[in-house]
Amino acid sequence: MRKILYLWMICVVLCSLVSCNDSDDKTYSSYVSRFVWENRCNHRIEYFYVEGCITRSQGIKYGERAVKELEGPSPVDLQTFLDGRETHVIYDSFTEGVIIYCYMENYYPSGPGEVAVPKSLQEPDRYVYKAYEEGDKYVVEWTYTFIDADYEAARARGPVRIGIV
Repeated sequence: MRKILYLWMICVVLCSLVSCNDSDDKTYSSYVSRFVWENRCNHRIEYFYVEGCITRSQGIKYGERAVKELEGPSPVDLQTFLDGRETHVIYDSFTEGVIIYCYMENYYPSGPGEVAVPKSLQEPDRYVYKAYEEGDKYVVEWTYTFIDADYEAARARGPVRIGIV
């Protein structure tokens, strides 16, 4: 009886050492965190900036996308990416006399209160999340889509003086 008990204990130990994992867990060579800003607004974005990662001084036309990819051993969380980043979106600029104005949305996380306006680019709920495999990489993608309501909100806040001709 002791031999059977010892034999059973040895079998249990051996089975626990041998991987009996039936899951299809996959390992990836790396993870890609892709942040996408797409213009579906009927107004051209003249200037787009996200601190430390992207500057589109030529703007984003309707249907175009601005993309930032970060690759590493693990995906970057959206909120971690957005926290503390200065952002600027400039729509229609125009001149009155010698003063240049535009409709814009700025966010200065450490700036004075009078320059900070609503920060929709900082709102995770405005981003659409999807995850997928791309070759041997795992991609997590967050997409922010500019719509006419974004432009209308900037316009409702009124023009902002940005310079002198």
